[in-house]
Amino acid sequence: MGPWPGFPSWNGTLPLAFAAATLAVAAWKPYVSLGLATALLVGQLLHLIPSMEANHWAIYVGSFLAFGFIQWTGTRRERFV
Repeated sequence: MGPWPGFPSWNGTLPLAFAAATLAVAAWKPYVSLGLATALLVGQLLHLIPSMEANHWAIYVGSFLAFGFIQWTGTRRERFV
């Protein structure tokens, strides 16, 4: 059993879900996308979301792609946030 009941033992499951959701809603709901990316990073900083191995850095690419997409297509206020 993983760190939380119902989650597999791989530590990257929850971060992968957050990164995928962040990228999925970037064009549709940019503020939700920014909130999910922030929740992922702050959650790992506060050890609420399990940290991953050093070779799982590619999961964060989804968050950075969402940030870039929002910077490219967002309004001035969304780009500022």
